[in-house]
Amino acid sequence: MTGTAVASLLYPGLRPWCAAPADLTAMPPAPGPARRIRARAFLVSLANPKTLLFYGAFSPQFVAPELRAAAAARGASASFLALAVLAGSGWRLAATRARRRLPIAPRG
Repeated sequence: MTGTAVASLLYPGLRPWCAAPADLTAMPPAPGPARRIRARAFLVSLANPKTLLFYGAFSPQFVAPELRAAAAARGASASFLALAVLAGSGWRLAATRARRRLPIAPRG
């Protein structure tokens, strides 16, 4: 890889670090109905290759042979959904607290 190619790959990643910090206390939350936000999150999860690989690799281990496949899939999906909601809620609470406690001071 040439130096120009390396620089062209590094520049988009380093540019935000060199920019002035955003005042997060002045930014309003993203508007939109909750239904649209949930649908977007669902589509992002479906398009995430890590999610697909996770389900493909680990789901068969949790399917009991004596259960019907549909019942086992519903149980595994409900468990995963509950854990995802719990983890997502925890991250949301942590981000909300961090946003309140860490306002960005203007550079001067």
